[in-house]
Amino acid sequence: MSEWDMTMKTRAVKIGSLKKLIPGYDYSAEETAHRTDETFCSLMVENLKLSKKTMFNILETAFELHRELLLKDFEGLRDEIGVFSDEIRARAFKWDSEKSQKWLERMVDYDYRILTMLGNLIKGIQGLHKELLSSGKGVRELRTLDEHTGSLKENLDEIVILFKERDAVCNIREASLEKSFDSMRSRIRKGFGP
Repeated sequence: MSEWDMTMKTRAVKIGSLKKLIPGYDYSAEETAHRTDETFCSLMVENLKLSKKTMFNILETAFELHRELLLKDFEGLRDEIGVFSDEIRARAFKWDSEKSQKWLERMVDYDYRILTMLGNLIKGIQGLHKELLSSGKGVRELRTLDEHTGSLKENLDEIVILFKERDAVCNIREASLEKSFDSMRSRIRKGFGP
């Protein structure tokens, strides 16, 4: 039984969910891994594009409602979404076909978690738009919108971190996987620290 076959057994529920979003989801060979990664990244970019479009609508609404104090934070979130989308498009996928079951399971776990969090980010941004439309000009309401925006930024930052960690899983070789991955993960997380 191949490493991928064993991974399909241990991660059956996650892989089943991922196959609904990514037809042909499979890391069993280099060709299928490339195709899976390409579809995964296209799905992410498509969803980030939707998020960015909603942020444009939020900015327009905030401007029309004279909520200028919120524009800077809204613009910041929109711009970070755009930068992340560009980073996804610009990256190069590398694949070591000798990945063990442990590393294939990590890939599945990252893919599942990233897409789940991305779905939650989209819902959160749509919720922010609804919240903005129903809000008044009071300090409490502005603070609530500001906190919601901050929370969305933290969610986006976590998705970016997870994506970079996932990329590390794709690009490192089996011989030094654990040590290299832990080192890369630490550097990625430090780059997003307070």
